[in-house]
Amino acid sequence: MREKAWKDVLLSQLKALGQQDDLESQPSCEFFVLGTRIRFFLVEESFRLSELQFLKKYYELFSVPEQPISSTVDIYHMQSPQALRDFSHEFWNVTHPFEEKIILDEGELIWERDFLALKKSSQRYLVTSASLGEESTDILDNLINAILRKELLHQKALLFHAAAVKVHGVSWVFFGPSGVGKSTLAKFSSALGFSVMASDQVFIQLQGECPVCYATPTCNPDIPRDKTIWQVGATPLYGLIGLKQKGQNSLKKRTALELYPDFLREMISFSEREAALCLGLAQKVLQGASFLAEMSYIKGENFWPWLLKYTGKVNGTKNQEKTL
Repeated sequence: MREKAWKDVLLSQLKALGQQDDLESQPSCEFFVLGTRIRFFLVEESFRLSELQFLKKYYELFSVPEQPISSTVDIYHMQSPQALRDFSHEFWNVTHPFEEKIILDEGELIWERDFLALKKSSQRYLVTSASLGEESTDILDNLINAILRKELLHQKALLFHAAAVKVHGVSWVFFGPSGVGKSTLAKFSSALGFSVMASDQVFIQLQGECPVCYATPTCNPDIPRDKTIWQVGATPLYGLIGLKQKGQNSLKKRTALELYPDFLREMISFSEREAALCLGLAQKVLQGASFLAEMSYIKGENFWPWLLKYTGKVNGTKNQEKTL
């Protein structure tokens, strides 16, 4: 069966699911990110107990809300037909321009490489994919990110491509494009005993005029989902640093205006419909950080001693650069 035919089959199943009046009322799993509660409903008896246990374990560190609940998103997940339960099937490996959306009478169809979803409203999604389990974390991560980056925008929270590390009670965020060293930095910092919030993506929320960092429950493949290593709670933002590849240890203090273009490029939450809100929040995040800089480091070398030391020296100077 060709790609379009499979899509039509799955879409008809999702539409039928949306018309049912007797959907599960008790969630199989729920977790919390900032002020949003995510509830998973596994709607078919064919789901294995191992899949349910995996979901609960995967989101275990987010099982208690940190903020008052301001919104709830329900996800009803159904298994795809038997022929599509193999991740290697060509239907699940079609390349899309990030996220294909089709507006239908029944809602908004979201077709990503890993799943097909029918968005009935901002609080209700009907989803089908190959399966759920250890091998399906990309499905969960892409699905939850597609929901959260929009849902949390109105809670003044933005999602960025960045690594984030907690040091002395505050967070240091290192942003930059793929391959610049974010994951390497996170793994190295974890090995040194620092609490790591993110290796690839992190939420930054404005609380008043103060930016605060939160771990996202997704896209952290380099950091074990272990509460002794992974810092998931709110941590005030101190340092915001753009990573560069220069092959040497270097640090250059920057202004908010100088970092702004690169910072915007790493914003995952950007929405054309909400452009003014996104741009304004990003500007306030930069203005609220205590230390702004560009940095490069030699992979494998411990940069933290000179970074923390130099941070103190840099305060009060302008546009100073040092190779260490």
